[in-house]
Amino acid sequence: MDGLPDPVDFARDSWARAKAWARRQDPRDVALCAGAGLVGLGLGVAASRLGGAGGEGAAALRRATSAVARAEAEAETARRVAKRDVEEAKRFGVQKFAGSVFGVADSLRLARGAAGADAEAFAALESQLHAALAAHQVTCFEPSPGEAFDPATMEALRADAAPDGGRAVVAEVLQRGYVLHDRVIRAAAVVTTNAGDGGEAAT
Repeated sequence: MDGLPDPVDFARDSWARAKAWARRQDPRDVALCAGAGLVGLGLGVAASRLGGAGGEGAAALRRATSAVARAEAEAETARRVAKRDVEEAKRFGVQKFAGSVFGVADSLRLARGAAGADAEAFAALESQLHAALAAHQVTCFEPSPGEAFDPATMEALRADAAPDGGRAVVAEVLQRGYVLHDRVIRAAAVVTTNAGDGGEAAT
């Protein structure tokens, strides 16, 4: 038995090598083989030390089994994290692209209201653009004047009244906001005023 590696050290070294390998691989591939591979390595080496080792061998097996159980738990955690990351990437992968076309939507909105513009044509183009975004779960929202200011969904670019402890409400909407699924990916840009200075907070 002399010359064989300690099973606990071997399991730990194997786990360290496996983690280094996993960082270079696709998480989905890692999830499929990490747990099974570590179990085989740890228990296989431990079993090889049992023959004729008596109580010492049994203790070594218990240590190896414990080390492998910990490795399996870590592998399962890594699998769940990898699965979550893949699902998040699929769910919100369109966010970067959507952000690149928000400026186009803003320009269409401004063009629609310009003097002498073909408002109907620009409105049709704007509708088509938002329909394309909605097909990828990106929807726009626009606060109403008088609505209470919500810092979670709005960005105040200007305040028409000095803060005096009164409730801030929307005075004007400069840019619409956008939501991807349940995540605000662009806050609505607004001008705020104090409740009572030209509008009452929405109820």
